[in-house]
Amino acid sequence: MYIAVSLGLFVYGVNWYYLTARWRRLRKSRAPVPRALHSQPKVTVQLPVYNERYVAARLLAAVAAFDWPHDLLEIQVLDDSDDDTTDLLARSVSHLQSRGFDVHHLRRGSRSGFKAGALAYGLTRASGNFMAIFDCDFFPPPEFLKRVMPEFEDPQVGLVQTRWGHLNAEYSPLTRAEAIGVDGHFAVEQEVRYRLGYLMNFNGTAGVWRRACIEAAGGWGSDTLAEDLDLSYRAQLRGWRSVYRKDVVCPAELPAQITAFKRQQFRWAKGSIQVFLKLRERIRDSALTRGQRAEAYLHLSLYVVHPLMLISFLLVPPLLLLGGIHPFVPALFATASLGPASMYIASQWEFHPTDWKRRLLSLPFLTVVGAGLSLNNSRAVVEAVLKRRSEFLRTPKFGLEGRRGTWRGSRYALRGTGETVAEIAFAGYGIAGAALAVASDNWWALPWTALFAAGFLTVAALSVLHSIAAVDPGKDGVPDAASP
Repeated sequence: MYIAVSLGLFVYGVNWYYLTARWRRLRKSRAPVPRALHSQPKVTVQLPVYNERYVAARLLAAVAAFDWPHDLLEIQVLDDSDDDTTDLLARSVSHLQSRGFDVHHLRRGSRSGFKAGALAYGLTRASGNFMAIFDCDFFPPPEFLKRVMPEFEDPQVGLVQTRWGHLNAEYSPLTRAEAIGVDGHFAVEQEVRYRLGYLMNFNGTAGVWRRACIEAAGGWGSDTLAEDLDLSYRAQLRGWRSVYRKDVVCPAELPAQITAFKRQQFRWAKGSIQVFLKLRERIRDSALTRGQRAEAYLHLSLYVVHPLMLISFLLVPPLLLLGGIHPFVPALFATASLGPASMYIASQWEFHPTDWKRRLLSLPFLTVVGAGLSLNNSRAVVEAVLKRRSEFLRTPKFGLEGRRGTWRGSRYALRGTGETVAEIAFAGYGIAGAALAVASDNWWALPWTALFAAGFLTVAALSVLHSIAAVDPGKDGVPDAASP
């Protein structure tokens, strides 16, 4: 079993090396030249909102500042909130309407379908042929549409995805580590998949869809927790092209609370596996090349890495008690496990050429937290495989920018869960495994057991500390809303 798990991890690790190697080659070739803007179609901007009292008005103000004719810009506030966010947005919407903006505050009778349901509801009432979508924690630049819309002059382009930036990367060690993880995806994975013709994903926000593409692909679906990944794959399987614009950056807020980060990762992990199970046969029977199909399978099933990591960790102490195994197998796996690190290093080198070395000081912390999240993400994968339905749980936002603002004591701050107890137990198991490795002179096992011990201990400690901070009295310094 240990050999099988190690081989599985080796496959994913080698693919990360492959993507990083292709990224290096692509850097030496000429990047696609952005198209020039020749026409200005009508665009509907969709803003799905659910209890976003600290950031919704900021996003609405940013969209109102778009350098785009007002008569060709429709704004839909798709508000499913059940708190005072609705009243705050009503005032902001009224203010924009008085300034001549075509903005609509849409409320549904229920939260059916969650974000996918809200987007589908808005689509039936939209007047534009293009849908720009932004989550509430984003802050798109004024020139966003002018830089993105020229790509749609190619009638086969159904989606344009832009790069995520960070509003609060320097807020804490956790957000610094998260920033590296996000950068790796947008610097290497998205760029390589786009440039080499592999299927790429819509990231759920900071992108624009052609309305005809959404409808031809079957519309927004709420049968997975990754409606963005699902629709983008269905669209490309029907022949639509996706474009990635790495040069257009939309800053966003990174989760500063570990429980919020775990919730986000759980949703991404479960949603990805749900899409893999839903579309694997369509991919197999498609006209894609073997390479495209292989990359699509690896992409959609990526979060399988987490249960494989967890099983590998759990198997090490019993193997040590039974006499150990040949060190070649863990050495093979260890080599492949550095694949993600190569991608993260590449991303910092590209996006932050002047201080990439300083930023990489957060890479060890990202590695430790990643190991500690393996239980959380493994549970998500298992739920997806067992087809257990669950609610779309939003990632709370607090209006954090730079090092300013606080989530402590906020009504959206999350409390810890019973999973923390299991993480503490797993940390103890890792410490025992590390001690056993030392006692039996199996030094190859020490880094692996120590990494997971540190990972589970770190995540559990942060969960406890952040749960205590969640009930601190009051959240000061962050305005409830501001009129655009």
